[in-house]
Amino acid sequence: MSLHNVSDFAARVDFTDLDRGHVGADHNDNTYFIAPHADVSVTWTRAFSLEEMRSEERWNESLFGSCRLAFRVADLGINVTDEYRLNLNTDILVRDGRRLSVLPQPPTDWIESVAVPVGPRRYDRLDLAVPRDAE
Repeated sequence: MSLHNVSDFAARVDFTDLDRGHVGADHNDNTYFIAPHADVSVTWTRAFSLEEMRSEERWNESLFGSCRLAFRVADLGINVTDEYRLNLNTDILVRDGRRLSVLPQPPTDWIESVAVPVGPRRYDRLDLAVPRDAE
């Protein structure tokens, strides 16, 4: 997946829910830093058990219940935070018996997945009141 920072400021992206998967084989944690107006490519992987792939019903439950990610985007000072949910489009995955494969090209009616904001923007540090010394 590609993360694009549309801001004039650097952003910190923290994945908060990977739905039993993980990001980046060469990345030790779930935090990414993105320069202003830059893109970062992130690989998300999830293993499916043989049990999940045995029946059509279990497969559909696993596939559609396991491709939902959540992440938090903030400025580097963590003053402003937005939460996002991403439901991945799984139309490129094909199950043939117990074998799972990825189509070489997306279907002609392919719709890209786009993360949507969840809840209002938070202004964590800007909302803190600074106590003044009594004079």
